[in-house]
Amino acid sequence: MHQQLRNWITSQLNTVPNIGTVHSYQRYADREKQLADLYFHNGRLHGWFVQRASVAEKLLNSQANSEQSFWSIVGYLAVNDTTASELEFDTLLDAMRAVFRVAMLNPVVEIAGQAVNLSYTEQAVKAQIGFAVLDSQPVLFAGVLCHSARCQLITDRSVVCR
Repeated sequence: MHQQLRNWITSQLNTVPNIGTVHSYQRYADREKQLADLYFHNGRLHGWFVQRASVAEKLLNSQANSEQSFWSIVGYLAVNDTTASELEFDTLLDAMRAVFRVAMLNPVVEIAGQAVNLSYTEQAVKAQIGFAVLDSQPVLFAGVLCHSARCQLITDRSVVCR
């Protein structure tokens, strides 16, 4: 089921205009140039990856557990001071948040025939609702100075105990 969730998150991200390259998993390469090429889009380094950072189960009732997955969405955009790329990156982060805000209008989505909660039940984390930007800062990625953001989405689904 985690692969279907990962694919759903990736497909939602790909609806964001000018999102860049979105990978459904963290990509690696032996050389900086090869790594940069994996995240290259429209003439510059501009890409994202989706990663399940953690998963835990909590007792829901005698027949099922609540499975909470914490998804990291990490992205990079090459810095260009002339075009105020930081403002472009912030606008992109807001557009990503908006896509998941709309998805949460129907907080339970069906993925591979199973209901997945995008909002929060009594068993779920209450501090965060929807897609969150945890931090945004400049980094050196694949030898390129980039804006970088680490975002999070929490999903919650029932898992039948057998």
